[in-house]
Amino acid sequence: MKKKHTFIDLFSGCGGLSLGFEMAGFTGILAVDNWKDALATYAYNRKDARTLCGDLATLDPHGLKEEYGISDVDVIIGGPPCQGFSVAGKRIIEDERNKLYKSFVGFVDCFRPHAFVMENVPNILSIGNGMVKDSIIKDFENLGYKVSVKVITASDYGVPQNRRRAVFVGLANGKEFVFPEPYKTEKVTSFDALSDLTEDSLADGSPYPTEPTCDFQYYVRKDSVGVYNHDITMHSEKTKDIIAMVPDGGNYKDLPIELQQTRKVHIAWTRLCSTKPSITIDTGHRHHFHYKWNRIPTVRESARIPDHLINRHPFPGPGLAVRILGDITPEKVRVLQEADDIFIRGLREWIDPDGVSLYDKVWQAGVILLPVQSVGVMGDERIYEKAVALRAVTSTDAMSADWAHLPYEFLAKVSNEIISHVKGVNRVTYDISSKPPATIEWE
Repeated sequence: MKKKHTFIDLFSGCGGLSLGFEMAGFTGILAVDNWKDALATYAYNRKDARTLCGDLATLDPHGLKEEYGISDVDVIIGGPPCQGFSVAGKRIIEDERNKLYKSFVGFVDCFRPHAFVMENVPNILSIGNGMVKDSIIKDFENLGYKVSVKVITASDYGVPQNRRRAVFVGLANGKEFVFPEPYKTEKVTSFDALSDLTEDSLADGSPYPTEPTCDFQYYVRKDSVGVYNHDITMHSEKTKDIIAMVPDGGNYKDLPIELQQTRKVHIAWTRLCSTKPSITIDTGHRHHFHYKWNRIPTVRESARIPDHLINRHPFPGPGLAVRILGDITPEKVRVLQEADDIFIRGLREWIDPDGVSLYDKVWQAGVILLPVQSVGVMGDERIYEKAVALRAVTSTDAMSADWAHLPYEFLAKVSNEIISHVKGVNRVTYDISSKPPATIEWE
């Protein structure tokens, strides 16, 4: 009988990464996390699973190896937090906050698997002008692994969500890992993922009301005995009326100006787009709405679009108001919205030679409206108009941040576009202060 390959999942959560390896034919021999509820879910879906609830920063891998009788493991997988890397200084690896990352390295050192797979946010590759990436690679190379790294987009592999992650793969045999080429020329859209589910609630265990209409629906229904967790949220009529104003794939910009700031987050009033993969669905899911129905997605629908926490910037925090210094007026909100849209859209569209957008390389970005008027020239006349500051930083912990070294060509392009298209702005600056001492926002 052919030997089944084995893996250990560190920072396992409820087992999303484990599931991928299981589907590829691997057998999990241990899952470790310090979140007991997530491990309970992990075990519920795997009757023979061995789980350990504990702090990986303090666990001894050699003790666990003996306690669980693990003599051989093929792959160690996981996504350790790397908070200390935000500093990106000469001694970043020794940063006290990198204990969890060091634990992952320690497990690899102890168990000596044939391979490891470590994933993280895309901007970990650009922090400190690549210093963090190089340090991670060096750590594993010192253990004898040949390391490859690439940013993977989930929608390229049949997932109906544009989720990007940096993936490090190390092989002990000295060979270079070759990442699989994208195999989905046509993306799985939100329509493909959700169109067989009804506008109204279904009782748990109800049969599907329609036959599957695409490969993805056939896939997610496999071995299903009915529909579960399709229980709609009952919105107020006022809320449904507002949602109805937002078209398929639209957002708050499609609302009347007086309604745009009724939810103080940048992603508010966003509809899924029926013709594209979904944006990332996270814990702020109540700001995302079904592409057709005037409601948020149900738990079942959200499960169809695999969720994860980090892909969209957390900026601007409570809302645009914290980036308008001084009194707030509808005119100032308009100016900031238009300038911010140009900046963020530009970051998304500017793709570096490594295939990663500037948006994915920075942690937070936004425009600040300054409480000054700046002299300018239009024709033969002097004019006095508003000045804005662009702000973009790299960070992994929000406690510290470095200003992002954006390309001069990009800054010139964005500056010209803002001045040309945003009425009332005649000067664009770039904030090159780091935290500390400067905060990320200017409030």
